[in-house]
Amino acid sequence: MTSTLKFADRGVASRFLSLAFTPVAVAILIGLALVACDDLDGIRQAAEQGDADAQFEVGGWYTLGIGVPEDHAEAAHWFRLAAEQGNAEAQFRIGEAYLAGNGV
Repeated sequence: MTSTLKFADRGVASRFLSLAFTPVAVAILIGLALVACDDLDGIRQAAEQGDADAQFEVGGWYTLGIGVPEDHAEAAHWFRLAAEQGNAEAQFRIGEAYLAGNGV
């Protein structure tokens, strides 16, 4: 994929957060995510500069351990930042985190 795609088009990690987590499905999707996210540094930079879609994406990385160590507290941090800007998916994810007590 090229770096000219929008974050919504590249949001592989965030898209499969809502799928059933069978071991085979997770393994396949993680592989796809690593191939699709060819600009991890660019996405992280956008997240650090306040891009809500990028913040949601980075939260997905930390939730699943894609390119970073799995860290639910760090995931919640990024989801919270995106949620505060009105990202509905992030609002849902941070709500799930509080419900399950993961990283909050």
